[in-house]
Amino acid sequence: MAAKLTSINPVGIPGAHTLYTYNIKSRKLTEFKTDSDKTGFTVSGSTLKNVDFSKSRVTTIRDKLLPEALKKPNKVWKKVTTKIGVPTGRINKDTILLKVIT
Repeated sequence: MAAKLTSINPVGIPGAHTLYTYNIKSRKLTEFKTDSDKTGFTVSGSTLKNVDFSKSRVTTIRDKLLPEALKKPNKVWKKVTTKIGVPTGRINKDTILLKVIT
């Protein structure tokens, strides 16, 4: 299932306030929240800037939750039973950009 995923256009990331990503290699769903209400995210290379790490979260999900994560990523957090951690703010070649909220 993960091989059929495509990223959204990354042009929408700068200025956004929430970003959902999925790493197809590690099966990690990540929710990035910004700490800047006016400017939102900025991007420097493969790093997200202005990330509020106290509000952002990452967790491993099963492949059966992936279709729901594509439609309503915020509702998946209530169903996961794995440990929720803090993301790094880096995006690599295995990361799919799921959804941007401005």
